[in-house]
Amino acid sequence: LWGTLLFTSWSVGESLARETGAQKLAGVDALFHFRASTLTFASSALYGYAYGFIALGGTALLLRFRLYYFNGTTSISGYVSTIAVYLPFLVPFLTALTTALMAEIPYRLFFNAFIYQKTHLRTLAVVVSAALFAVTGSVFTYYPFVLNPLYLELLLLFVLGLFFGALFWKYDLLTVLVANFVFFGVLQAIP
Repeated sequence: LWGTLLFTSWSVGESLARETGAQKLAGVDALFHFRASTLTFASSALYGYAYGFIALGGTALLLRFRLYYFNGTTSISGYVSTIAVYLPFLVPFLTALTTALMAEIPYRLFFNAFIYQKTHLRTLAVVVSAALFAVTGSVFTYYPFVLNPLYLELLLLFVLGLFFGALFWKYDLLTVLVANFVFFGVLQAIP
């Protein structure tokens, strides 16, 4: 099911993105054609790493604010499964890779391009895709913590969706993929 969603989102989203602006796929095209030494790929990867760490810092500030002002609670989850695997050092990498692909291709590539094609409003495309990401993204995004009450977690996912959606329109898909990869990879690697 997830593979079908990813394949369909890529097929339709890639076509729509090329209609609205092929520069959004320039970094991914360089990667697919094994031209990772191009300036487009390098700048997308560098911006992605930088914005991934900015997203981590922003998330830490949002968590602190929400826990302090809204009396929210947080609890650690999921590290028991990391210890039980044969190669535990691969868990952050594989989790970050699957989360980046499953979050950014449907929500940033497909929904942003589709909504923009229909409305010609980038802001609306970012807000709607972020709202959809907040409601349905918790199924495949994996945080090593749980926020209570639930609306705090939904708000965090919505803000992340807005951030990654704005990155998509400012830069390109590869920047957003790398930023998401860094964000979830570091979250998985923190004990």
